[in-house]
Amino acid sequence: MSNPLRARASALVLAAAIAAALSAAGAPRAAAEELWSDLGFFVEMPAGFEIQGGDGVSSFAFTDPLGGMDYLIFAYEPGRFADAETLAAERLSKLGAESETSSYTYEGRNAVFATLSFEIGGEAREGLGVFIEGRDPPESGSAKSPTGQPAQIPPAAPEPDYALIAHARSADFEAYSPFILSCLDSFS
Repeated sequence: MSNPLRARASALVLAAAIAAALSAAGAPRAAAEELWSDLGFFVEMPAGFEIQGGDGVSSFAFTDPLGGMDYLIFAYEPGRFADAETLAAERLSKLGAESETSSYTYEGRNAVFATLSFEIGGEAREGLGVFIEGRDPPESGSAKSPTGQPAQIPPAAPEPDYALIAHARSADFEAYSPFILSCLDSFS
């Protein structure tokens, strides 16, 4: 039988170690690092996080300085998924994740928030996911220019769909939760 006070104390010690590592790793920098994508989004990563992998175009993987937490961003071509729920179901299925999901609106877009648990290489992981359906472009047409003359509005491109997944070892999930939430919140 585990002692809940000991488990809570261990989580607090790990959280303090993570915060210290992030502070030390971020010492040369004054603030978090902003990373811009050619797809039109950016993330403001907590100081000390580093890019770990991905193709740099449609997938990005970041890790914290201790290597205990991963933050993944996937971008999908517009129209690939019928909606945010379909995107979430497919991505969570690929992870083999057990999850609880809830639909909501994110900056005017349909989205799904998920709590998830899964295994990687036999290691239990827990995390959170946000799955965002890209907006359809506004209708092209005409408008008046600042001088009052008719002006043609060029057609806009539809937005990609996004899957954001941040996770840590199950045993460390509580300690990493603030950083997981910070990473998900860094996406814009």
